Amino acid sequence: MGEALGLQCEDIDFESSILYIKQASHEEIKELGRLKTKASKRSIPISQQQAEVLKVHKEEQLAKSNLVASNMNGSFLIKSNIKRARIQICKRAEVPNVTFHELRHTHATLMLEMNEHPKIVQQRLGQVKVETTLDIYSHVRPQIHKESAERFSKFFEG
Repeated sequence: MGEALGLQCEDIDFESSILYIKQASHEEIKELGRLKTKASKRSIPISQQQAEVLKVHKEEQLAKSNLVASNMNGSFLIKSNIKRARIQICKRAEVPNVTFHELRHTHATLMLEMNEHPKIVQQRLGQVKVETTLDIYSHVRPQIHKESAERFSKFFEG
């Protein structure tokens, strides 16, 4: 969450559709600062549609702030307030209450299930080792195993 809250508009290349993770928000000192590891500093390609959503958000943002996610005064959001709002939104929408960490986990798992190269997933997450990515996120649903077995069988048919 610190990386997301530390994202500034200048860290988004709207033309090339790339997010640059350069710093994280540090709530206790109310400023942007260092990332967790060297691998945390990275560029993340996003879709043109995602870039457009962020561009519109920037233009319509009430508080003119360089932070992509800011409070009404243009300052840093407080994590406990985000959590409280997320719980209320999920409850009203009648969907499971999913944490930021669970969203990250879901993103990584789905990318691996889509057969994205593990190195790409590792870099998007900002993890140091691809082994960590695979150990944590490569648990797959039974359907994926079935599809893999079918592909393996068809490989020998031709």
